[in-house]
Amino acid sequence: MWSFAVQRNASTARNAVVANSNQLSEAVIKWMKQDDDFLSHTSDLSLYLHYVWVRHVKSDMRFAAQVARLEQELVQRLIKERNKATKQNAVSAPVTADAREMRNEEKHESTWAKKTHRLDEDSLKSRLKSAFGVSCDEGLRTKIAAQWRAIEQYAQRTGKGKFMSYATFNAWISGKRTSSKAINSEYIEIMEGYCSFLDRENSERWDKQSQSLCINRVNENMQAIPVQEEEEVAIVDPVVTDEDVSESVAKATQRIRDLISPLSSPDLDRVNEERFCTDDSSTRLNEIVASAGGESVTNEAMRRLRPLKWLSSDIINFFMKNWLTPLHKELCSINPSRMKIHFMTSFFVQSLFDDRNKDKALRGVYNYSKVKNYGQKSPGGDIFGLKYLIIPVNLNNKHWVLAVICMAEKKIRWFDSLGGTNDTILRGLLSYLKDEWKSKVRSQPFQDTDWELVNCPSDLPRQNNTKDCGVFLCLFAAYLSLELPLDFGPDSILNARARIGHAVINGY
Repeated sequence: MWSFAVQRNASTARNAVVANSNQLSEAVIKWMKQDDDFLSHTSDLSLYLHYVWVRHVKSDMRFAAQVARLEQELVQRLIKERNKATKQNAVSAPVTADAREMRNEEKHESTWAKKTHRLDEDSLKSRLKSAFGVSCDEGLRTKIAAQWRAIEQYAQRTGKGKFMSYATFNAWISGKRTSSKAINSEYIEIMEGYCSFLDRENSERWDKQSQSLCINRVNENMQAIPVQEEEEVAIVDPVVTDEDVSESVAKATQRIRDLISPLSSPDLDRVNEERFCTDDSSTRLNEIVASAGGESVTNEAMRRLRPLKWLSSDIINFFMKNWLTPLHKELCSINPSRMKIHFMTSFFVQSLFDDRNKDKALRGVYNYSKVKNYGQKSPGGDIFGLKYLIIPVNLNNKHWVLAVICMAEKKIRWFDSLGGTNDTILRGLLSYLKDEWKSKVRSQPFQDTDWELVNCPSDLPRQNNTKDCGVFLCLFAAYLSLELPLDFGPDSILNARARIGHAVINGY
């Protein structure tokens, strides 16, 4: 019934300050006292608390604790009211005759069971209504019909059996009289399962109509509560200015440009301690230097950051996932309208062409089934909503290059610090886009001819040896993600190796 945790975890903390939680608590408690059918609106209350969380919580987790305390207070008050009602019923029961007492106890248990069932059923109705935008006071026929069809499809999909008829469901959810046989436990179980399914699948989509009703209702009560001036806390709505956005981009730009500047002590000493370590024991080589986001880097991998060493996938994937990705997430948190970027792992192209297939005849052959779930890990679970999809490519464990898919421009670009080209991989990436588009069941077909495959630019910075390609790839990914000019060259690589090591050890 109380889905606060689900609603709260569905959202991230945003810029603002918290409202006076004591005043909010009083307002909601006043609502509880005024409304005998309060339990049927628990879904609305959950939405309101979600609204408070989104609008009034910043990075300080003390504010989150205030919201949590409010939730706990409401639950405790609800339990207290129930216990109070139970005790009142128990006191009113005569104690002179054992038989009469037993009958009263049985009657009380039966009444309580019916009341509990009614409350649970009312809560279930409220959750179903709010999910489809049907307010508690309206029985919109088209929305109820859509709701019924969705639950019927859910029952068929999950094998839970046949769902009730539309006429019965319409009467039940509209509050009309229905027989107990018409709404059996199997139908209740199907609807509860469907609500849980909605909580999982659509936890971030909450109904605007119910939100508005709930906010107006509680705010009306808040206006009627006298507020002591010394305890009043001003409410400041989150306002992100153009200056805030510009400042965040400037800071991110500087952090990326710092990748080619010298690293000073003691940070440099810490990096050198790992990459120039002389202890070649297996214990030291396998010692984990950094671990985050399901990725880890050992001392052996850190030694690849020495001059003239070929970078391993551990370093490249860790750098992109735990340094570049958080940098862009921070930019998007400050400016929610900013288009997102996703960094694939180096194993994506290897899997796309099935490089590890035991059958040699199938190695290097395009195979979408091996990567069909990769796109789900991108922001929003849909790569076509991104600005860039940035992909590190390992060519036969001999050379690193970078591929960038520009969604808005409909171009797939190739960045090779040796100036090479690879039409096979570029065409494979285009085929991936086509298959990924089909997997989302789009109404419009994918148009291959709209896309352009762009080989390596002639003025791209070039390496002057056979070992620095991985470092160039990291710099390409960082600079291109912010659309910065690639104004670096071979002379920047020594500094970049140290800086990448520092990023791996310390994170973003």
